[in-house]
Parts: sequence; structure tokens; C-alpha cells
Amino acid sequence: MNSRRISTCILLAVCLVTGCGQSGDKETVRGLQEENRVFAARIAELEDQVRTLREENKAAKSLMKKEFEEHLTKVQQLQREKTAQLEGTIAELRLELGTVQREKLLLQETLDQGPRVQEAIGVRFSIERAIWILFLVVAVSLVLLLASKYFSLRSQLYSYIVRNVAGARNTGGRP
Repeated sequence: MNSRRISTCILLAVCLVTGCGQSGDKETVRGLQEENRVFAARIAELEDQVRTLREENKAAKSLMKKEFEEHLTKVQQLQREKTAQLEGTIAELRLELGTVQREKLLLQETLDQGPRVQEAIGVRFSIERAIWILFLVVAVSLVLLLASKYFSLRSQLYSYIVRNVAGARNTGGRP
């Protein structure tokens, strides 16, 4: 149907360009037949050109479709790569965010522990003081115990010496 329309359009274009029935020899049947042959040959040439143009158009469409598909494939590949890269960046940023949040929690916990740390320092200082006092009491007790033993031994020594001296006087100079 389309080829018939195209043929009709081509015939009309040829008629308009070359003109119909203007020369004197074309008024005869033979002249008209000759003119019909020329038109038929011209129509055949034009149909060949149309067929060639259609084939070229089809080839160009096929080539353009192939190029478009290649371009589309490249764009999709680039998009996938960029998406993968962005997902990697998102994962890295999420890890970094998790680290920052943990650090923030630790810092907040440290700040919250300030009063407890001060209280613990106070308790530790009190315990140290109690231990030092205990050591001093034990040391003083030991010193007093040693002094008591010393004085007791000294007193026994003096009493022994006195007995020996007294016994030596009674025995005539021998202990």
C-alpha cells in the first residue's frame, strides 16, 4: 500500500517536473508510448532509489539501534559502578559514624563518671588514711611491746646483776 502511494507520488513529481504533453511528437500514440516507457524507466529508477534508500535507512536504523544499545550498556555499567562506589562510601561513612557514636558514648560516660570518680577518690583516700593509721598503731604497739620487753629484760638484767653482785659479796668474790 505504501509503495503504491510512493509510486504515485513519484509519478506526479515526475509529471510536474517534466511536464505532461508539451512536446508535439508526444501527441501521437507512439510518442505517448515512448513517453510512457520513459516514465516507466524513470519510475523503475526512482523505485530502485526508494528501495536503496529504504535499505540504507534500515541499515542506518540497525546501526543506530546497535550504537544506542552499546551506549545504553556503557551508561548502565557506569551507573552500576557509581552505585557500587556510593554504596561503599555509605558503608565507610556508617562505620565511621558508628565509631564516632561509640566515642561519644564513652566520652559521655566518662563525663557522667566524674562525680563517681571523685567519690571513689575520696573513699580511696579514707581507706589509705585508715591503713596508715593502722600501720602507725601497729608500729607504736610493737615499739611499746619491744620497749616493755626491753625494760622487763633490763629490769631482770639489773636484778640478776644485783643478785650476782650480792651473791658475790656473800660468797667472797665469785659469782
